[in-house]
Amino acid sequence: MFLAVLFLPSYSYAFAVAPPCPCDTLELENGLNGIDILEIICPGGTLAEDGTSTIKPDVVSVAVQNPFSAYVVNTSNVDERFCSINTDGVSQESLQISEAEFELCKGRVILGCNLEMIRPIPTLSEWGLIALAGVLGVIGLVAIRRKRLTA
Repeated sequence: MFLAVLFLPSYSYAFAVAPPCPCDTLELENGLNGIDILEIICPGGTLAEDGTSTIKPDVVSVAVQNPFSAYVVNTSNVDERFCSINTDGVSQESLQISEAEFELCKGRVILGCNLEMIRPIPTLSEWGLIALAGVLGVIGLVAIRRKRLTA
């Protein structure tokens, strides 16, 4: 019984609610705030049918084209971090945020729209493949030599 409790499948209960982001409280001229914009782009917690998303280490953005709305969390080329909301292509509000808030806002957008961060599969470069072939060749020669000595 005790072991069954230890080995229960783990579920992400802690991630059921997206973390708060300072952009959630930003308000546009038309009265929409960051939470409203995210609900337009990701109704019901999934990216809208005509929605687009970008997930990179320095930027996370989601947008829809009709009506245009965007929620962006990014790093500028001088390492300043911002979050911004936009609607109708005209109204835009931005806020400079800290590193910790940047991570919260990225999590907010990723979890709020149920996006998956694609992690690239590490591969060997061409020089890595050449080195690996050399190591395997040496191992093969050693194995052949040992076999000849024992025969």
